[in-house]
Amino acid sequence: MNHAAHSLLRPARRHAFVQLTRLSLLQAIPALQSGRQVAPTALGPNPPPDGGPR
Repeated sequence: MNHAAHSLLRPARRHAFVQLTRLSLLQAIPALQSGRQVAPTALGPNPPPDGGPR
């Protein structure tokens, strides 16, 4: 294990690392949700299942 990763896992820093991870995940949720809402519009309608004209 490299030194930087090992230092993050020390008990004194583990709490700060866990807090930072939680905050990062919470901040990512709105971006993921908006991306899922915008993607279908950006990609256009789905083609028909039989591959025929629309």
